[in-house]
Amino acid sequence: MIYVEDWLLSSAILGRGRDYREKNFKSFQDMDAVLSYLDKVEVKTRAYLKNVNERELRRKVKLQFSPRGAVYPFTVEECLYQSATEQLYHLGELIALLWQENIKPPSMEWFSNNPRLSTPDRMNV
Repeated sequence: MIYVEDWLLSSAILGRGRDYREKNFKSFQDMDAVLSYLDKVEVKTRAYLKNVNERELRRKVKLQFSPRGAVYPFTVEECLYQSATEQLYHLGELIALLWQENIKPPSMEWFSNNPRLSTPDRMNV
């Protein structure tokens, strides 16, 4: 999930397609390494999103799936939508894996995880 966000943002949206290199997933030896990568990607994504406007969302970009693969024309909005969709798919897979191990997954509802509603009286908003 982290990689797809990084790849779509760096490769297509920021236009570094040919220069972008996929992470070597075997290099992640522990959760700290994964969280470090997550932090770097989130910083980059948040910095980008600070200045996004309607014109930027409609901007056409080229998404190349591999160095020799086909190039697809998308808008920035479509790339961002794909990133969010990809994360939803994989979260569902993780939840299914937890269920298979008889582990109750964390609550995934927006109303129970919304940072705006983190106060004790959140149900009275």
